[in-house]
Amino acid sequence: MTTSKLLLFIGAFFICQFSFCQQQSSFRRLGVNDGLSQNSVREIFQDRQGFIWIGTGDGLNRYDGKQIKKYRESFRDKSAKRFPGKIINGKIIQDDYQNLWMIVDGQVVKMHLTTETFSIIKRVGRDLDCRILGIQQNEIFVATPKGIVIINVRDYTHHVINIGSVFGLYLPNSKDVCLLYTKENSIYLYDTKNRSSSLLLSTGNRLLQNPNICNSATLLFVSEGSLHEFNIDKRLITASYPIPRH
Repeated sequence: MTTSKLLLFIGAFFICQFSFCQQQSSFRRLGVNDGLSQNSVREIFQDRQGFIWIGTGDGLNRYDGKQIKKYRESFRDKSAKRFPGKIINGKIIQDDYQNLWMIVDGQVVKMHLTTETFSIIKRVGRDLDCRILGIQQNEIFVATPKGIVIINVRDYTHHVINIGSVFGLYLPNSKDVCLLYTKENSIYLYDTKNRSSSLLLSTGNRLLQNPNICNSATLLFVSEGSLHEFNIDKRLITASYPIPRH
């Protein structure tokens, strides 16, 4: 089965799960005719004030439930309010100091919510090579082709962990961080505090595909024609769902 078909199945799986639990919910479609900067949406994030932030291939959008405000690159605007690029890739996250963080055209960008100004903190790669994995203890974890770049949100100091194929973070408590990465047909945990790796799961000779962390202690992966749920805390597969072949 191709990667695109696997992703479509996983997306449909989550939509069905959500629809089952939210029978009374209503949905509204937003597009360029409603003021969105582009229909190619790459990330959706809700901040602590309730605003919905939509990252696209042509800038950032803020939705307040009624109207959309666009933040786009403008070569005429040289002020700090100018959006510093075009393509947003990966997660948008919020720190404890009224800032949003995102990857824009391969740059780590901070947006101050109060002043609506942007700062380029560090270039970490090309447009679609890098993405933010998450934040813990005032440190942002960015996946790049050269490893994981960890940036302090207060003083912007950074260091690099040279591990490839990292797809997510596991936060066992409020202080510690583990990196989830793949090697061959196995998934490993790298403890950033102890600087040590341990085997989390292995499918042996069976192909392991599309690993993805979906909440604080559950990851999904595809193997042998099924989508599997794996509980990280219990170190076991809790459910499996056959993937339709047609």
